Amino acid sequence: MSVADDVERLVAALSAERITASPDDVYAAWKRHSDDFAASWLTLYDDDEANRQALLRHLDLKS
Repeated sequence: MSVADDVERLVAALSAERITASPDDVYAAWKRHSDDFAASWLTLYDDDEANRQALLRHLDLKS
């Protein structure tokens, strides 16, 4: 899988819970999540709920 595939899956995981975020914002949030583990890009978790929770810690959805 590519980073683009990961971003698409992450956007869909958020959309499943009616959370809207742009692909650019999702990319940046996952990048920050990966940085927390000193990784350039972490492999997505098997569970989309775990992916959502990781993203939500790094997304600013207030705007």
